[in-house]
Order: sequence, then structure tokens, then C-alpha cells
Amino acid sequence: MKINLSSAKKINELKGFGASACWWSPQISDEKTASEVAELLYGDNGLKMNIYRYNVGGGYEKGNVRVENPWRVIESFMNKDGSFNWDADKNAVNVMKKALATGNVDTLIFGGKDRGIDYSEFCDYLEKCSVKNLIGTPATGH
Repeated sequence: MKINLSSAKKINELKGFGASACWWSPQISDEKTASEVAELLYGDNGLKMNIYRYNVGGGYEKGNVRVENPWRVIESFMNKDGSFNWDADKNAVNVMKKALATGNVDTLIFGGKDRGIDYSEFCDYLEKCSVKNLIGTPATGH
């Protein structure tokens, strides 16, 4: 098979390239590693990806969790009593902030089983960064 790119017809244009940080970013607790990973994936001297996916965790309640692998259970910002702990999921949030700080991320996809979380504080943060496109996904399974 031969592919001739000089005569290829342009059909679509790729607008971005990114990665989901859902299950690996919470595992990065070391500050140096978090900076290196963000730079390698999103920085000017790395892959310079422009799409980042952050998983808003649904929390963990024994006997009421659809994620069977404990490594993939994401800490929720919402406490059982309906209050919020904005310090939750700190490793994943740290990696996301470092990726956004590169200035190359223009699209952020966020989602997961949100259990009614009010995203207004998250949106206040996003208004101050360079992200131009926000894509929110519904709760898992919907």
C-alpha cells in the first residue's frame, strides 16, 4: 500500500491532543515528579498537549462504589454531610494546576460522578487561567 500525502484531500483538522489524568495524577505526591510530568506532557519542551481531562471524584462509600479497583477510586470534594472539602484530591489538583500553568492547555474536560457538586469555586479558579474551552461531562453512566 502506498500513501501519497501530496494529493491527499483535507477532510478534517485536528484541533488538539491531550490525555486523561483521571487515575494516574492522584498517585503523584512528589512535587518534583508532578512538575516534570506536567512539563513532559503539556510544556513547550515536551509533547505540548493542549487538552487535559480532570476527574471529579465521586468519593468512596463502602458497599456503594462502582469502581472495583481501589487505585481508581477518586477522592470526592463533597463530604457525606453535603459540605465540601476543597483540599481533597490534592495530588491530582496539583498536577492539573501545573499543566494549566504551562499556558498550553486551552481545553479542560472535567467530569465524573459529581453527586450534586456546585462547581462555582472551580469555575472561579478557571476564570483566572488560560483555559478557553470547558467541557463538563455528566455523572458516570448518564
